[in-house]
Amino acid sequence: MNKNERQELMYDVAVAMLKQMSPGSVFQFAVDRQLQLMDLYPDDQLKQMLKQYSKPEKKQRKKGGKGMA
Repeated sequence: MNKNERQELMYDVAVAMLKQMSPGSVFQFAVDRQLQLMDLYPDDQLKQMLKQYSKPEKKQRKKGGKGMA
């Protein structure tokens, strides 16, 4: 088996395994893999990434509107 055939086989196995997992398991699997990759980054780069990928907090709307009268 050459290198390209092995990569295709690995991809096929990975896809087959993921298709058997629940959506929650797939998400947890992705989070675990991201943690492995992020362990390679320095702290300052992780802080910059957090700023880049975090959603801004939504402002609370005041309640008590009159609605339709």
